[in-house]
Amino acid sequence: MTMELDRYLTQTLEVDRSSQESFKVQPLAGDASSRRYSRILSGNKSWVLMEWEPFDPENYSLLSVQKHFKKNHVLVPEVVSMSGELGIILYEDLGDITLEQEFFK
Repeated sequence: MTMELDRYLTQTLEVDRSSQESFKVQPLAGDASSRRYSRILSGNKSWVLMEWEPFDPENYSLLSVQKHFKKNHVLVPEVVSMSGELGIILYEDLGDITLEQEFFK
């Protein structure tokens, strides 16, 4: 994890890295894209972090698809925080079942 990402998560999740209330990062299996996913754990809370290259939040297709699904009442994770400059999106953690697995059981 880069220092920038560590700093971003520390501020966003409001944790003290020197205390027991710190966070852990667990890599998650990815798909065929260059995006990387991790589960961020802090106490009894968890989030999913997507890392990619820097992007423009106003024109990022992944966010457009997420908004479209939500508008049509498909349960998708909420965006907790993002930084287009760092190329990261922090989502609420809805568990291990992917959208594809849910719809193609």
